[in-house]
Amino acid sequence: MFFGVRWKMGLLIGAILAGMLCLYGVIQLAGIDQHFNLQQAQRTQEYDRQWHRFIEQRIWRYQRYLSQQFTLPIWQQALENADTLILEKNIGKLQEIALILDPWRAVTIFDAQGKMQFHSGDETPDAWLINQALVSSTAHWYSHCDQECWLWIAIPVLDERRTVLSIAVDMSSLITEFAALSQADAMLVSVHASSASLVPKATLTSNDVNILSWPTPVRLFSANDSLHGLVERIAFSYPFENLANGVRYADENGRLFWVKTFPFSAILSDQNSQQMLYLDDITDEYQQQVILAGNYLRYGLAIWAVLFPLILLLLWQPVKNLHKLNDAMRRARSESSEQLRQRILELQSPGKWIDETQQLLPGVLMLIDQRIFVQRLLQQRTELLEKRRADLEKERDFVTTLLDTAHAIILLQSSRGKIELINRYGTKLVGKNSLQLVHTSFTSLLPYCEELPDIRYQLDALSKGMRDDFTHEYEFKRFDGKRIYMAWFHARLPSKDDYGYQILSIALDVSQRKHAEEYLGWLAAHDVLTGLVNRRHFADELDKILKSSLRYHQSGAVLCFDLDQFKDVNDTSGHGVGDNLLKSVARVLRKQARDTDIVARLGGDEFAMILPQADELESAETAERLCRALNKVQVGGGKSLHYVSASIGVAIFPRQGKTVAELLMNADMAMSQAKEAGRNGWKLFADDDQTRTSVNERVYWNEMVKRTLDDDSFEMYYQPIKNLRTQTISHYEALLRIFDDQHKILSSQKFILSAEASGTIQELDMRIIARVFRHKAHLESCGIVTQLAVNLSGLSFKNIYLVEHIESLYQRYQIDRSSIIFEITETAAVSDAKGTQETMGIIKKSGYRFSLDDFGVGFSSLYYLKKFPFDYVKIDGSFVRNLTEDLDDQVLVKALVEVAKSFGQFTIAEYVETSECCELLKTLNVDYAQGYFIGRPVPAEEIWPQLQLNIDAAKTG
Repeated sequence: MFFGVRWKMGLLIGAILAGMLCLYGVIQLAGIDQHFNLQQAQRTQEYDRQWHRFIEQRIWRYQRYLSQQFTLPIWQQALENADTLILEKNIGKLQEIALILDPWRAVTIFDAQGKMQFHSGDETPDAWLINQALVSSTAHWYSHCDQECWLWIAIPVLDERRTVLSIAVDMSSLITEFAALSQADAMLVSVHASSASLVPKATLTSNDVNILSWPTPVRLFSANDSLHGLVERIAFSYPFENLANGVRYADENGRLFWVKTFPFSAILSDQNSQQMLYLDDITDEYQQQVILAGNYLRYGLAIWAVLFPLILLLLWQPVKNLHKLNDAMRRARSESSEQLRQRILELQSPGKWIDETQQLLPGVLMLIDQRIFVQRLLQQRTELLEKRRADLEKERDFVTTLLDTAHAIILLQSSRGKIELINRYGTKLVGKNSLQLVHTSFTSLLPYCEELPDIRYQLDALSKGMRDDFTHEYEFKRFDGKRIYMAWFHARLPSKDDYGYQILSIALDVSQRKHAEEYLGWLAAHDVLTGLVNRRHFADELDKILKSSLRYHQSGAVLCFDLDQFKDVNDTSGHGVGDNLLKSVARVLRKQARDTDIVARLGGDEFAMILPQADELESAETAERLCRALNKVQVGGGKSLHYVSASIGVAIFPRQGKTVAELLMNADMAMSQAKEAGRNGWKLFADDDQTRTSVNERVYWNEMVKRTLDDDSFEMYYQPIKNLRTQTISHYEALLRIFDDQHKILSSQKFILSAEASGTIQELDMRIIARVFRHKAHLESCGIVTQLAVNLSGLSFKNIYLVEHIESLYQRYQIDRSSIIFEITETAAVSDAKGTQETMGIIKKSGYRFSLDDFGVGFSSLYYLKKFPFDYVKIDGSFVRNLTEDLDDQVLVKALVEVAKSFGQFTIAEYVETSECCELLKTLNVDYAQGYFIGRPVPAEEIWPQLQLNIDAAKTG
């Protein structure tokens, strides 16, 4: 059945009007009822105030009358003498007069100290009442109900003695008088504490009654006995406690009463309490309120009867138009757009009175045109949103998986340092779940140490936006009690709350690196085999002691040891026995040395000792004692038993040397003299005993350096360096080669040492750099892509023209800067750390790269490895030469590789001479290898034949 819109709207509007009318009637009725209840509550409250004023007025009358009486001489004399007979006579007269107001049941007189002077009656007042009257000097009262209800009044008499008169008045007379004055039905209610205290019916007075319908025993005292039955019926309907809020009660005669109780007594008894109960007949008032509510409802119905047809008439034509428009829209699926447009145009009215239904037609036409467009756009947007949702789900799953699988603690701190999020790895290390860690302090995860307050300060500065990030390393205690080292990185996030910025904290376990650093720090200053200090540390300590001796004019000695025929021990019994021999020698030297002496192994079978504050005699005695002690050392067994002897050279400082190099050279020269003298002895350095051979050798090398530089007669050989991962040659190291007159290769090491001693090493390094740059330029012109590494002396970094020289060579040859690698040894790097670092930084910015040579034997701290901009780290050959047989060397190489990797540097192993060693290095994650197994140093023309043709063509041109 079709049900039109006009009827729906009409019924809807009618229902709305009817509903509003009903709601209005209900609200009005509720408001009238609430207002009526409020009026009744206020009326009964006014009754209660009238009752209290009635009692206070009665007390005031008593006080005024008694104050006048007690000022009379007859009362003052009787009170002063405590004459009971006169007091009783006077009290009797007062009672006769008081009968005009109320009959007295008991009279008591108290003095200023609360002591009873006179009493008449069966009951006495409560001590609280008398104390209140004495303290405040005003009248006080309370009611007491048992078999009867009494009103106890304590009146301070205004005389010099501060007398208090207490009287007990029958409440029934007061209630009767109040009911007559106020026209209110009032009664006194006594609520008993227990049923045991309920007085039997036979003991009730004529104006009280028990209400047994309430569970709590209640007694009424009233002036109107006819109300007792009404109260009994009220008790069946309402608990006594509800009367305190006021209730309405309708009796069987159709009368309506308002019932309410108020506390009455000023003091509560242990047995019962008193309340005033007021009954008010509200039948007529309530009927008037009901009539008023009915009038409201009738007025509303009249308004509804007028408005509903009027509204229906106004909506008839617009709804009719909507009906036509709806019929046209229903044909939209079967008709074309033009037919639908024509049908809608026909609906337009030519009249002047146009309403919203006519204004709707242009919008309908526009919607028809946009319908197809919107459908297509909606489909595209839906597909796009679906794809975006899938992408977001993938990103969410990826981030969650990344956080939970990462072997790092990842947590989010609030600006107040509370943990808001922590990944699975973090909860695993701490030993608590995420719910237990959330909202706890981040610093509570860190054990306390001296650095913790500073970390808290830095994190607070981070949360306040005073810095962007903060890193530190800190010891961390796992749930199992094991302590590990964690590297923490804290970054400030863009999100901000009321207190500051959130902090993202990431921690990595760097325990292995920390232990490796500690071990390498020890390794940098000590010899691994013997545990003695190494050459570099020995030189540093000698330099300090030497400077102190020069400042304070003290003497000391340096002893250089060389074990006799030590090579024979290795050749006959193997390196294991040789190592045991070196350890035994180290133990003997440590045992014989004083606490202030420093013992070192300089390398191989060479040892040295510093004797601070020792003169020539003490040095000689020490040398002799050491020779005898070393003679007692023996290793091996059977036919392979070896004894130890040593040649010792002694140099006294500062007389025989004011620099470390000079002092060691003189001690070494004295040691050579001891060897020549027959070994197993010691020799004190003497200037007149220097051999002509050593002098001639020094002169020879100085002349060789000068001639080489003058003739530019040195050559560069190149040794390949192999990439162990790709198995291809990565780059070549340029090595200096010099020749004698017969074109035999001489010692490059002695040549470089002589150049350093003579101060010409800076000029030599500049010549070598120029030669390598020229070779690199010719290689690039031939289309050969390779990298070349060139060694630099530490003294060259003190050359103020080094950077300028390198830049001028680049301007001349225009080579690829990143293909040149400058190599520097550890000792050279730390000799002038600050200056070397600055020079390296300038060169590094130009695009060149650096390599650290001989890493692991003389570096005192990994601090420099972090600060210097090295790209490659060359592991010293002493760790590689016996790598396949020595497990300790394998551990050291692995540690060196891990340290270099942590700083983003590549590792190169030197002295690789076997395929087994090469494969082992690959398993230890070493990046490159160099040695005779990879290739020997050869002239450049043997590696790149086209280089010679290019150079010859350049000379011819």
